[in-house]
Amino acid sequence: MRKQTCPAPSLTPPELGGPSPTEAAMNRTGKVSAAQAKRRRQELLEQKAGAPTPLPADFVHYVENVYKPRGPVVPRWEQVRPLVLLSLLGSNVTGTKSLKQHVTHVGHFWVWALKHGHPADCRTTLTRSNVDEYTRVGMPNCKEKSRSDRRSRLRGLADHHNPADVPFKGVSISRAGIRPPYTQDEIDKICRVAKVQPTAEMRRKMCLCVAMGAGAGIDSPELKLLQRDHVLDEGECGIALCVPGPRARKVTVLREYEDLLREGLKGLTGSALLLGRLSNRHNVASDVFARATLLGSVPHLEQSRLRSTWMATLMTRPVPLAVLMDAAGVRTAGTLVELVPYLDAAQNLVDGSTR
Repeated sequence: MRKQTCPAPSLTPPELGGPSPTEAAMNRTGKVSAAQAKRRRQELLEQKAGAPTPLPADFVHYVENVYKPRGPVVPRWEQVRPLVLLSLLGSNVTGTKSLKQHVTHVGHFWVWALKHGHPADCRTTLTRSNVDEYTRVGMPNCKEKSRSDRRSRLRGLADHHNPADVPFKGVSISRAGIRPPYTQDEIDKICRVAKVQPTAEMRRKMCLCVAMGAGAGIDSPELKLLQRDHVLDEGECGIALCVPGPRARKVTVLREYEDLLREGLKGLTGSALLLGRLSNRHNVASDVFARATLLGSVPHLEQSRLRSTWMATLMTRPVPLAVLMDAAGVRTAGTLVELVPYLDAAQNLVDGSTR
């Protein structure tokens, strides 16, 4: 058997293209230790921290004189424009055409960020966590593909400005945890604000979303499928929902939300959709919440948190686990386990049933 030999060490210094001390050590041993990998990563980060390459002059001219913003970017374009250039400066995005394709994505992100009080600083604001939050709640009327494309482009820029936050390749990322339920004080505020919207139609939609989420555990994908004839109102005997879709089931609405739901059903008959006219829309609840008039200390509205509130409510009542899982449309108890730390905040009455 031929004996393997390690390559001869390079005499070229790193400044002239030779290996770094860490690379040289890795070449001698033929193995990569955790410490060597960490040092090599730090060396690459330090190399990347040099003076950034200036943006092409024709691209800068395009942003400053040619590009026409649209939608919510228009009134803030003068404030956002320099942030767009700073975001792209020195990034991995090369070529004028590719840079131009990023302008709209970056502009919309900065409008959202400034509106929510984030500082006008790339290092502080253009992070993976802010990008993920923006694409999750800041694009309520966009399709999933548009959301995914924008998230991918913005994450690349975020990784450039905050390289230490880049996850190692090959590391599995767990699924997003369940959204925390609202406290009793928060849900009381939400119910009150739903009843005092300035128009009858907005009042109906807000009452519908809140009652469906906190009173029956209906999330946004299910909400867009529900029709008026899926709701069975039996008066004093309660209200039941025949939920269609991949998690088809029958759910009884919690008694404390029955009046709110009846308010949300006003004017609807037959096979009319409860929200809108098309059943293939995305984020129907987010669209309602975005247009609602919210005054005072009302918490941020999310249909997923309303559903979590409903599940937490049932978990504080003597409801069999099998009944709760069937009503929630889940196959495993993992979601319920994640809610356990929040149960102390759920102040609900025990009445011995799912109502």
